[in-house]
Amino acid sequence: MYFRVCLLAVCLSAAVRGYEVVGSLLYRTLSGRGITLMIIDIGPGMASFRPEQGGSEVFRQFVQKHCVRELKLDKSSKILKEPPPAGYIGANGRGVLVRTATMTYWRYAPELVLPVRFNYKGEFWELISANVPDSTLM
Repeated sequence: MYFRVCLLAVCLSAAVRGYEVVGSLLYRTLSGRGITLMIIDIGPGMASFRPEQGGSEVFRQFVQKHCVRELKLDKSSKILKEPPPAGYIGANGRGVLVRTATMTYWRYAPELVLPVRFNYKGEFWELISANVPDSTLM
């Protein structure tokens, strides 16, 4: 609960003081529907997603909830031999893909992952391109 209050305060302060867009994620469904999430700087070494409206906001919250430290993934997670797509650009190189029983993640920085292949509201979504700063996504 305390973490959520702090996160809300940080996001609100970013909205009030303005924010700098430092990266983006482009997700797409098999039918071609796409959503771009803009990554904003919220302080030294910290980033978040710019708030959206309507369905895009609900999607943003889903993705943000799954941007975690790799150690929080279930014990069945496996590093894939498949390299990340060339369109994934992180400050620490291309990283690796990590699969769990329900989702595939990209390790965009040491110990940090974000979702790249998953089902959301009955549709399969995939991260098409990523430009992620050297920051921890919250």
